Amino acid sequence: MSRPLGRTIPWGGRVDHGVSFFGKLTIASVFLLLHASVDAQERDVLTLARAVALVSEDQPQLAALLSQEQAALESSHAERELPDPRLAFGVENLPMTGDDAFRFGREDMTMITVGLMQDVVTRAKREASSSRMSAEAARLSAERMLNARTLQRDVALAWIDAFEAQQRAATLRKLLAEITAEREVSAAQVSSGAIRASEVLALDLQRSSTRDDLILAERDEAQARAALSRWIGEAALRPLPDALPQINANIDPAAAARAIDSHPALQSSSHAIDAALRAVDRARADRRPDWSWQLMYGQRQDDRSDLVTFQVTVGLPWNRADRQDRRIAQKLAEASALRSDLSDRRRALEAELASIRADLNASAQRLDEHEEQLAPNARTRLEALQAAYAGGKGSLVDVWEARRAWIEAGLHHQMILADRARALAKLAWLTGRAEVLP
Repeated sequence: MSRPLGRTIPWGGRVDHGVSFFGKLTIASVFLLLHASVDAQERDVLTLARAVALVSEDQPQLAALLSQEQAALESSHAERELPDPRLAFGVENLPMTGDDAFRFGREDMTMITVGLMQDVVTRAKREASSSRMSAEAARLSAERMLNARTLQRDVALAWIDAFEAQQRAATLRKLLAEITAEREVSAAQVSSGAIRASEVLALDLQRSSTRDDLILAERDEAQARAALSRWIGEAALRPLPDALPQINANIDPAAAARAIDSHPALQSSSHAIDAALRAVDRARADRRPDWSWQLMYGQRQDDRSDLVTFQVTVGLPWNRADRQDRRIAQKLAEASALRSDLSDRRRALEAELASIRADLNASAQRLDEHEEQLAPNARTRLEALQAAYAGGKGSLVDVWEARRAWIEAGLHHQMILADRARALAKLAWLTGRAEVLP
C-alpha cells in the first residue's frame, strides 16, 4: 500500500494532502490565534506616535488652563455690565431722648424710608476691563497650546532616551552572553596550552566592563521610563519597537520663520501685551469719575405728607498727579516689560531653530561618515583579526577587542539616529508639525 504524499514544514513535521475538514479547521484556527497574538503584541508596543497621543488624553495642567480660560471669558462678559443696584431700608429722624424717645408720630420729620441706589461706572472703564479679560483668555489659550506642545516634546525625548537605552542594553546582553560562552570554552583549554591564562583574564576584564556598561544602560532605560510614566502612566512600561522610522525633514527657512511667528510662546506674550494695554486704557478711564444716583421714599405717620428724595453723587479725582497718572505709568511700565519678554522669547526660538538645524546637519554628516568609513573599517578589522587568529597568528584578546569595537560602532550608529530623532522632536515643538516626528 502506497504512503500518502506529503510535504515537509519548517519545524520538521509532515502535513498530508488528505487532511480532513476538521483537520483543516484546526490548522486554520491555529493560524488565526497566532495572527491575533501578533496583532495583540503590536497593539501593546509603545510607539513614539502612540506615546505622543497618550500624553494629550488626560493632563491636569491642560485642564486647569482650559478652566482658567473659561473663567476669564465669563469675567469678560460680566465686566461689561453695570454693578447691581442696591435696595435701602431705614428709619429717619426718630427721637432718641426725652419723653418722645423711640416713639413714631411725635416728630414731624420721622419717617420710614425705602430707596433704590445705582452706581454708574463709565462705559470706557467697563469696556477696557472686558477687553483686558478677553485678552487674558486668549493668553491662557496660547499657554495651553504651548504646554500641550511642550508635553509632547518632553514625552518624545523621554521615549527616545528609553529606546536608545533599550537598544544599548539589548546589544550588551548579547555581547555579554558571547563573552561568557567564549570564556568558558577558553578556560577549559588553558590546561592543554591552547589558550594562555592571560587571555582568559582579558576575557574576564571584557566581561566585567560589559556588565558595568549593561548596568548603566538598564539604569538609563529605567530612568527614561520613569520620566515617561510621569505623563502616560503604566503605558510607559510597554515594550518599545526594534527600530526608529526614518523621516527626511528639511527645514525651509521661510516656513520656519512663519512657524516662529505663530509659535504659542510668542502668541502668549502678544496677548499678555494686549491685556496690559487694556489695563492702561482702564487706568486712563479712571481720570473720568464714576457717579451714582439714589431715589428714596419716606413715609410719615398720621396725615403728614410723605417725602421723596433724589440724589446724585459724583466722584472727584482731584489728585490725578499722584493717583491716576501714577497708575497709568505703572501699567505702561508693565506693558514695556512684556514687550521685552516677547523680544527675548523670539530670540530664544530663533536660537533653538539654529541649534536644531545644526543638529540635523551634523547627524546627516555623521551618518554618512559612519556608513562609509567607521562601520566598514571596524568590520574589516574584525574579519582580519578573526582570520589571523584562525590561522594561528593572532591573539584572542585582539579579536575580542575588535569585536567590542564593532559592537560599539553599531551602538554609535544607534546614538546618531537617536540624536537625529531628538532634533526632530524639538523641530516638531518649534514648528507645530507633528509629521516631522520619527
